[in-house]
Amino acid sequence: TAAQIKLEKENNSFHIDTLSFESDINELYTNFDLQSEILEAKLTGNTKLSELQDAFIDQLDLYISLPDSLVNDKDFNFTFELDLKNPEIFTDFLVEGLHELTVHKCYGEYNDQKDLLMADISFPVINYKSFIFKDLNVSFDSSGDSAISNLSLAPFSYDTLKVNNTAIRSE
Repeated sequence: TAAQIKLEKENNSFHIDTLSFESDINELYTNFDLQSEILEAKLTGNTKLSELQDAFIDQLDLYISLPDSLVNDKDFNFTFELDLKNPEIFTDFLVEGLHELTVHKCYGEYNDQKDLLMADISFPVINYKSFIFKDLNVSFDSSGDSAISNLSLAPFSYDTLKVNNTAIRSE
């Protein structure tokens, strides 16, 4: 646990009152827990942060033919949650061109043995450079030989172009 953290970048600075980071990572399981007034992030399972890409490649290989050399032998299993409490650090400090960001929910679960991947992510507002997204919702649910994904978006605008109420569903 740390207190009174100050981040500086050029003429911009950001102050964090407290930051708590706990991790228990070994070959059998991972417990990763980050708590602060900016965000809360949790990853629990047998998967390390560095292995997340391998886990997603394994799942995609069920639906899209990928070279066998990319598929990992490990049986990945994890859940993750992200709660972005104070997005100003991203909009004002970390990501240049990101003017507004709100996250309503970000949850996911993956079990390689059951071929299960579930994700539910919701962004009420993303304003990046000239793009403005409102009510962006992404969900994914796959198990066995079926996968359902949903993408919905209320108004989307780029400069003077505006597209209303977009929804994409795939099965």
